[in-house]
Amino acid sequence: MMQTDWLAKWAYYTPNKFFLREYNRNLEWTFLQFNQRTNALANYLTKEIGIKEGEKIAVFSKNRAEYVLLFLACIKCGAILVPLNFRLTPRELDILIKDADPNIFYYEDEYSEKIKELQTLKNISVQKKIETITPFLTDEVNEKDFSPARSFTNDNLVMILYTAGTTGLPKGVMINHQMLFWNAINTGLRLDLNSQDHTQSYAPFFHTGGWNVLFTPFLLHGGSHTLLQNFDAELILKLMEKERTTILFGVPTMLQMMSDLEYFKRVDLSSVRYAIVGGAPMPIPLINTWHEKGVYIRQGYGLTEVGPNCFSLHQDDAIRKKGSIGFPNFYVEPKIVAESGSECGN
Repeated sequence: MMQTDWLAKWAYYTPNKFFLREYNRNLEWTFLQFNQRTNALANYLTKEIGIKEGEKIAVFSKNRAEYVLLFLACIKCGAILVPLNFRLTPRELDILIKDADPNIFYYEDEYSEKIKELQTLKNISVQKKIETITPFLTDEVNEKDFSPARSFTNDNLVMILYTAGTTGLPKGVMINHQMLFWNAINTGLRLDLNSQDHTQSYAPFFHTGGWNVLFTPFLLHGGSHTLLQNFDAELILKLMEKERTTILFGVPTMLQMMSDLEYFKRVDLSSVRYAIVGGAPMPIPLINTWHEKGVYIRQGYGLTEVGPNCFSLHQDDAIRKKGSIGFPNFYVEPKIVAESGSECGN
């Protein structure tokens, strides 16, 4: 058995510490407040809806606090979260839903018309708007515990994340507690994470970057987030200055858009230790632009199938080793194998 309810631990250690803010609705919660609300939702899912350990909850929604609440409730009760890409066509969604075979389908009201075109929903008995979770966020809640508390093994699944399917159909990657834990440990070791860290979370939750590049590592280490529904370069710069952000995550295009703004010249980013960059090599001029603002660039590489954070390039080598993905993370052992599966070089 392993400790899987990281939210409950931080609610016990630092109950009054700020945990999550949703920018769009100007809502925020401490660790204790969010844990109590998560307990209430987990109790509802198990006792009212009847969700059982190992059953799947699919979600078709943009980033919002209800999504986070649902994810953490799944961790408490042993359900498996299945995030779905809201940009997909109904035909593409049907393929994923048929493959995942979820027991519950939560969707954002904005997509009510779109889901009417889905053929697979007739096989899902429980379909609910994600807005039905909103009262768990906003009403007065004082549920100290999820009952009965559950214990899970390393191999219990937490979520199924679908890849882009660039070489064929999307693959449903099964993320278990062990993967979640070691990814958070590896990330924390390489980035020196601590409970005073803060970031803006805007990567979509249907992507591993939304959950596992910073969100779950921050959760293990007691950090905090401001949740946004999409990327807005100027808004994020303003929030970074106002909220004293310590770590930024993005792809080079995002950092280019931010640095191209007139506001970038005067924004105070002195609180930022690193910008974590992946998805493509960072051009040297762009690295220099951010270095001049005092923000070091940490390039890296990962993939959904492994959690995802695998390699990280130390900021001191950002220019000297341009284009490199860096060293393997602390508990990662890479190897190169042939198509046959045999290890190369032996």
